[in-house]
Amino acid sequence: MKFTLLVALIVFVGCGVASPDSQSISVVTAVPTTQIATDEPTAISVRINEQEACDIEADTVDLTDYTPTSNQWVVSNGSQLLIDESPFTINGINYYPRMSPFDLFLTDTEADVMGKELDVIVPTGINTLRIFINLNQLFLCDSNAIPNTATFTILDSIIQTIGNKNLHAIVVLHQTIDDPEQTSWQQLQFLVARYRNEPTILAWDILENGDKLYDELTSEVVLTWLASAIQASRQMDNQHLITASWQSHTHDTIEWVDIVSFQHFEDYQSLRQNIANLKSLTDKPILLSAIGFSTFDLDETAQRNLLFQAMEEARNNDLAGWGIYMAFDYPTSVTCEAPNCPADATSINYYGIWNTSYFPKLAVDAVKRVTGVTEE
Repeated sequence: MKFTLLVALIVFVGCGVASPDSQSISVVTAVPTTQIATDEPTAISVRINEQEACDIEADTVDLTDYTPTSNQWVVSNGSQLLIDESPFTINGINYYPRMSPFDLFLTDTEADVMGKELDVIVPTGINTLRIFINLNQLFLCDSNAIPNTATFTILDSIIQTIGNKNLHAIVVLHQTIDDPEQTSWQQLQFLVARYRNEPTILAWDILENGDKLYDELTSEVVLTWLASAIQASRQMDNQHLITASWQSHTHDTIEWVDIVSFQHFEDYQSLRQNIANLKSLTDKPILLSAIGFSTFDLDETAQRNLLFQAMEEARNNDLAGWGIYMAFDYPTSVTCEAPNCPADATSINYYGIWNTSYFPKLAVDAVKRVTGVTEE
C-alpha cells in the first residue's frame, strides 16, 4: 500500500518562556495507512496557533533545573529493547497513586506515599510504570510555556521516586486532543526538553487511544497531529523512545513510532489475532501497553485468568512486554466530581490488582508467575 507524505513548513511563533533550544517545526500532512492514497491526496494541515498574550511575566517564575537520576537507559534494537546491551522486557503496570489518580496526580501526589506504594509493586517483578500527565496542569497559561512551579516540582519528585526504585516509566503526554489546531507545541517541547537526559523515562507515549478520535476528527487529522507532535518532540529530545498506544488501528502508527503500542480490553482470541497482525506488519518492538479487567464486572478469578492468558500470549510471541491496567483500586471519594462526593462505585474503581487496602487480588499471583518471582 502506497503511503504518501506531504511536508508543509510553518513558522512556529512563540512568546513568554521559550522552550530550550527552540526551533521552528514542520507540520506533517499524512494520509493514513488505512486509506489508499491517490496521486493527488487531499492536504490536511494542523495550524500552529499564535500564542496568546499572558499576564504572567516569565522572569517571575523560578523553576530550578532538573537533575536526572542515575538509572540505566532503555534502547531499541530491532524487535528488542535493551539495557546495557542485554534484553529488557517490559513487565509493566499503568499507575496512579491510590489516593491521587487522574487530575489529582500532579496536584496531590506525595513522594513518600508513592514510594511506599512502589514498595508494594516492586516485589511482584514489575519493572515499568505507565503514568499519565495533564499538560494543562503544568503550565500557567493556555498556550505559552510558562511553567507551573508547583506541579513541575511534583512531577520531578514522581520521576525521581520511580528512578530511585530502579523502575522505568512510560509517560503518556496526551490522553486526548480536543482541538488539534490549538495544540501548544511550545509546552510539549518545554516538557520533553526538561527531561531529555532522564534515563528513568523509557518512552514518551505521545497520544493514547488516538484511533478513538477518528470518527470525530477523521483519521487524517489525528495522524497528521501525531506526526507533528512526534517531530516537535524529537527536535527537543532525540534520546527517548517514542510510542503511541492505539486500540483498533495500531498499524497506523507504525510509520512514526519506535515502539508499536496497542491496548486490549477484549477476549483472548482477538488478542492473539491482533498480535499476529502487528507482527506481520513490522519488525519494531511491540508492546501490549494496557490490558485490564475490572472486578466490578468480573470476579477475581476471572480477572486473574484473563490477565495471565494475556501476559503469557505476550511472552510466547516475544513482544517487548505488557502493561496491566491498573495497579490499585480507587476509593469513590477520589474518583467523584464535587459536589457529588463520594459517588457510587463504577468499573473504573476496580481495575486494580490490589484493592484500596493494598491487599493483593488473585491477579498478583499471576503477575509473579509470569515475571518469575514465583516458580510454577
